[in-house]
Parts: sequence; structure tokens; C-alpha cells
Amino acid sequence: MILERRQELINRISGGQRISGPNGIAAEMKVSIKTVYRLKKRFEQNDGSYIVEPAAVARKRGLTREALLNLSQWLQDAPKLTLKEMRLKLVTDGFYSSLEEVPDQSTLWRRLKSMGFDWRQPRYSDPRAKRGVIKYERCAFRLAQDNDLDPTTLLSMDETNFYFEQATRAWGTDAKPATLEKPKGKVMRRSMFATIGFKVVSGEPKAMVHWVFVPPRKSWRPLPDKIESHEIKQIERADIKANLTSQLIQSLSCDELKTELQKLGIRAVATTQEALMEVLLRVLKRGSREGELRARGKGRPTTGGALTPATGNARMVSEYLFSCLVPHLKTGKLHNEHGNECATTMDEGIESCPDGGRWEYKPRLGEMSILWDSAPSHLASNHVRVSAFHKYAQDKLGLKGVVHTPPYSAWFNVELFFSYVKRYVRKFAPATISELLQRIREATAKVDGKMVAGWFRKSGYIIPGEAPREDAPDPNAGVENRCTLPADTVFERREHVACYDEAGKLRREKTKGHKRFGQYDEMEEDEEADLRNLSATK
Repeated sequence: MILERRQELINRISGGQRISGPNGIAAEMKVSIKTVYRLKKRFEQNDGSYIVEPAAVARKRGLTREALLNLSQWLQDAPKLTLKEMRLKLVTDGFYSSLEEVPDQSTLWRRLKSMGFDWRQPRYSDPRAKRGVIKYERCAFRLAQDNDLDPTTLLSMDETNFYFEQATRAWGTDAKPATLEKPKGKVMRRSMFATIGFKVVSGEPKAMVHWVFVPPRKSWRPLPDKIESHEIKQIERADIKANLTSQLIQSLSCDELKTELQKLGIRAVATTQEALMEVLLRVLKRGSREGELRARGKGRPTTGGALTPATGNARMVSEYLFSCLVPHLKTGKLHNEHGNECATTMDEGIESCPDGGRWEYKPRLGEMSILWDSAPSHLASNHVRVSAFHKYAQDKLGLKGVVHTPPYSAWFNVELFFSYVKRYVRKFAPATISELLQRIREATAKVDGKMVAGWFRKSGYIIPGEAPREDAPDPNAGVENRCTLPADTVFERREHVACYDEAGKLRREKTKGHKRFGQYDEMEEDEEADLRNLSATK
């Protein structure tokens, strides 16, 4: 309200207009009753008099449409922008001349809410899982196979878990379905490490199969030649003692503690000062950061740096390679010849468990490469790279090297072998560990060179001596307008056809993964020429 209107309202309150009361004043001056009470309370003095003050001039300006559009684009490009940073960016980009003109943070918050934005829990994505990255890496892997990647020089290694393998199907009737026993409390959990390979000898594929059946690991036994020595540089106790002391650590602020941890390449459990200080004190006490680097379970370590290992971890993988697979390749014999059930824990070594496999040819270790899928459980820590294991495989295991598959491409590995074994085991639904081990041995005893070569062939590898694979020809080659084809036309599976009329209505569609039209609206002959294929996937 301007000064004259305010003065008139106060005159009515303090003058002869008291008979009508605040309601009458609000009705005569056409203001709200709240405004009358607010101004009365604001201008009234201790002695009962009134002193009218002019209204403060608002310095802030509203958000224009252009500013809101830019805000929307900024948040899509940088979702972690804070309200404070938004206000500064509005000034630096020339929408306002100073911060005093920019709307408050509360106003920004309300406007963003009205636009559909909200400060909520984000969705984290793996950058390796992006479609473009995976498509590129798979194409590069296919190209390597077409050029010089020989599958007979690959040893496909992976691990799988066996729980209670209940049969998925059984004979029965509607009146009396099959009933299979599932003993209560007998849920098995075992790991199976397996490696398969083959060689074409005199035109016949010969198989090499090796597997180990182990319980879940509760602890690990260090090896004489550890893979960690190739990736983690040892920090001497004297160097840590020279840079850190307990008094210094306890006197550092939270930001300074973070800086010290960043220098060591260690991430604490939480960002609180107590948690950061606890990690640094533990490093100082041990004189090495190696234990903290290994203290990684699924995500971050638990409180106090404790680690709960998964069923298969890097210790088991490296020990399997060094103590089981490589001796098997060098000698041609199973590492454990007794074939008994595991009576000891993993603390006594992986050789305490029975092995199994098939030996139809003797590969040369220096010509073979491990087919690796870069799974976190295969690597010694979160800081390792495939090159570190590559050096470990060459220097300590005597292998040619490592060939790693594209991310999220399980079919390039040994998964078809695991599928065959589990499908066989589920037929019998073993209720004990000994029965499970017996069924696994029966399944692996049937594996021969033709089966292994078939699994590699089905995964897309080119078998030596066989003609390279060729893509099936397009059955509709030469037809530009797919919308004119009849309803019983057969397409390629990867092709997508979506036919729309002039009104924008979908009349015919063949989705990706299918061979025929799923939707086919009959139309007149003159209307069919107007259909347009608007599919983005050709």
C-alpha cells in the first residue's frame, strides 16, 4: 500500500471511525481484515499513538520464462546443483545484475517444484552399462574374433553358486501333481570354479575341463606369490610414521582428514570426523594401507573395517588359478586325487576340496589365455585393473595373457557349461552335499570335445576349419516401404516396423524380436500408400 492509503487507514482506526470497527474499515477501503490488524500492530506506539511508515520497495525481480528454461537445462546437465549455486549462476549468466535482485532460495524451490523438479534420491547407473558402450565393445569383440582371436587358445573360467537345486519340472496330472521333497533347513550353498577349453586334433575337437567344488569362504590363506603384490605399492611404516602421528590426526578437522585419506587412496566408512579419524589411526597402527584397500565388501566396508566376503572372492579365484588350474595344465592330473567330500575349511587351502575334469589334450601353457569377464569378485580389490591381473597371469602363472569380455555379455564365457550342469542336477533334486557332488560328477563326465566346441560356437566364436558365420539375408530386401507387405510376411528379428496413417494412428506394427506383424489393420488400397514407417530402429 502507498503511504497515503496507509495514513488514511490509520486515521480511520485512531479517529472517529471506531464505531464501524476493523470489519467496516476493511470494507470501506477494500482491503483484507488481516491487513488492517497487521498495520495497526505495526504502527502502534507504546503511548497509544501511531506513526505511519512508507512500504519498503521490493528489490527482487521475478523469474522470467527464459530464466526458468535455462534453470531446467542446467539441472538436467548438472543434477547436483544447489540452490545457492543456481542463484550465483543466474547472476553470472546475466539474468540479474546482483544477488539482491535474484529471488530467494525458497522462491526458487517453489518454482522448481511447480516445474516438476524435486530434490530426491537419484538412480545410480554403471557407466559401463550404457547401451552405446556395450554395443561398441561387443562389436569390437566380434571383430577380434573375425580377425585373429582363436577360441582354441582360450580357457574360459568363471564361478557359479549352487543353492538347493530343486527340479523345475516333473511328471504329474491335474488331479495329482508331482511332489518333490525339499527338506526344511537343508539349503545348500556351494561354489563351483570351472575352466573349459578345446583343441581341434585331426579334425576332431578335444576337450579340457577342470572344476573345483568348494564351500563358501570365511577366511583366506595367503599365497607365497599374491596377486596383490602386482597392484598395491607397499607403503613403508617409516614413511607413514614420518607424515602422521596420533596427536596430529586427532587435531585435524574433517576436511583435513579427508585430504589425508585422499593422499593414501582410501575411502572411509562414513564422512563423519570420528569415522575418518578411526581409519587414519588404524593405518598408523598397522603401518600400511593395504588392509584398508582390501576392506571392501559389496559397496563400502562395514563399521570398523570388517569385511564379510562373498561366496566367491578374489582370494579364492587367485588361489584356484595358482594352486589348482595351473598345476592341472602343467601335469595333466587332478590336484586332489582322493575325491572326498570337503572335510576341512578353506583356511587349510583350496586343495583340501575334491576336483574333477576331463583331459583329452595337453595344452601349451604359454599359448593359452584366460577368458576374463572383469567381475569384481575376480579382481583383488576395487583399485585393480585388468592389466594388473594380466601381469600376474604372465609372470606367476605362465599363461600368455588375459582376454576380457565386454561388460554384461555373459554368453561369451563358460555360462553354457554351468547351464548344462545345473539342468542335469535339477532332474534329481539332491538333498545333501554328497548327492549334489555326485550329480555334478555325473554331468561333467558326459562332457566331450564336441559339446565344448558347440558351446563356443553357440557363443559366437569361429571354430578353426569351419566357414565363418554369415548373417541371414534380409527376406524383404529391395522393398522400401515395409508397410505395403502382406500380413503373413516374415521379417528379420531385429527389425522394427511401425506404420502410421495421416491422422497419426498406429495401423501396423512388427516389434523387435518377432518375425511377423503383431498388429495388422486391413485398409483400402488407396489408403495403404499413405502409411508411413516411423520406426526409429531399422
